[in-house]
Amino acid sequence: MDKKWVISLFFFLMFIPAVFAVPPSDIFNIYADKGLQLEVPVYKYYGVTDGAELYVHVFNKSDGTLLTKHQGVNCSVEIYSTNGSIIYNIYPENTDHDFRFSYPPNSFEDNGVYSFNIICNTTEEGGFYTGFFELTDSGEEKLSLQVLPIVLFFGIICLLLLFGALYLFISGKKGSDE
Repeated sequence: MDKKWVISLFFFLMFIPAVFAVPPSDIFNIYADKGLQLEVPVYKYYGVTDGAELYVHVFNKSDGTLLTKHQGVNCSVEIYSTNGSIIYNIYPENTDHDFRFSYPPNSFEDNGVYSFNIICNTTEEGGFYTGFFELTDSGEEKLSLQVLPIVLFFGIICLLLLFGALYLFISGKKGSDE
């Protein structure tokens, strides 16, 4: 067996998990030169019994100015359950420089992945932001047990390939010394 082939196979197997990576899911209207651009610092994980606040900054895409409710911008957040039905429609508190959305503690009963749409409009333009968040007991990411067998399998394969390459390297040295 050729050493280069073993090394190539080893690197090939190392990069296979990248194929199964989840692509980013946040979407906003990046394709228009006009409209409203929403900047949203979204956290991906919340505790199921915790409340949350979300701050949205709205900019005019054509000139980059910050817009507020005083300039005629109206915003709302729609939160969807896992089956796609709207469970909350939240309107912002009045502030001078951003839109502040909040929901109180114990608003949700179940852990799971929820989606949301933030929609902002004026009389002439609009913009939106779409994303996902997950409610967990701790408010932190849970390690999925579905990934564990795959990681173990590839770990064992990589170790076998490493030991095989070392064996070929050592046996090649012994054969060249004779």
